[in-house]
Amino acid sequence: MSFFKSITDKAITEIKSRTGDAVEFGLNKATDTIISGKDMANSTVIKNGINVFLRKYGEIKEFKIDSKSQSVTLDIYLKGESSDVVVDIKNYDFFKKDDSYFLKVYEISANRYWIDSILKVFAKDREFPVPAELVLPLKILM
Repeated sequence: MSFFKSITDKAITEIKSRTGDAVEFGLNKATDTIISGKDMANSTVIKNGINVFLRKYGEIKEFKIDSKSQSVTLDIYLKGESSDVVVDIKNYDFFKKDDSYFLKVYEISANRYWIDSILKVFAKDREFPVPAELVLPLKILM
């Protein structure tokens, strides 16, 4: 009887561990899917919003947010350029200091030397104040 019980206990333990792993895997996949969907929706909203202001100079053709890795990729058509400019932001932070909100970019690059140089001087490691009317949308999006 004890031999049978020990085999049964081992089988139950194994089933529980595998089921637990499967449940955890399923929950992780579901979470990743939800985050990916949120990122896609946010990317579309932000892209359309920025394009309103950028119309005179060109347009953002593609805007991808990956909130898990805190990265953003922009594929931008600029009038007068022969091909698109790609800007990669690899690390950013949206935070509150005192009574104001800021966006800080830690790593940024572009596929054009002159734009890359400008971004590294004027955008990298700088805190940009976020206008009050954009704080709530950014909180929701990020």
